[in-house]
Amino acid sequence: MQSSELVAALARKLKTKSQKALAEALGVSVQTLVNWSSKNQKITPAQVASALAKSQAAALRSFR
Repeated sequence: MQSSELVAALARKLKTKSQKALAEALGVSVQTLVNWSSKNQKITPAQVASALAKSQAAALRSFR
């Protein structure tokens, strides 16, 4: 999977309207999303797992 495809799929799934909102939902910086989108490199399973783990941690933080 290309990194830009992951960013687009996450934005659709999470129904975010901006990169800032998506970054907050995922617990990553906007710059990280920009890098993923612009470089359009293959993303590894470890990178996907890391994004999911950060997303879970961000969700827990916002719940508290």
